[in-house]
Amino acid sequence: MLGSLFALLVSLLLVGITVSIGARFRPDGGWYRELCKPSWAPADIAFPIAWGILYLLIVIAARRT
Repeated sequence: MLGSLFALLVSLLLVGITVSIGARFRPDGGWYRELCKPSWAPADIAFPIAWGILYLLIVIAARRT
């Protein structure tokens, strides 16, 4: 039990560091919005939702080990 609690805390710490780095170093300017993207490209709001779910699943997977 102590090992899985440790794995949970370590994974939460690593995910937190990763998220904070991503929030700190955002792409400068609007170069991404100015790109010529196909009509089927997802909306900008889809990316934080998808990454949030992925990070949650990473923490859950670490907890299960």
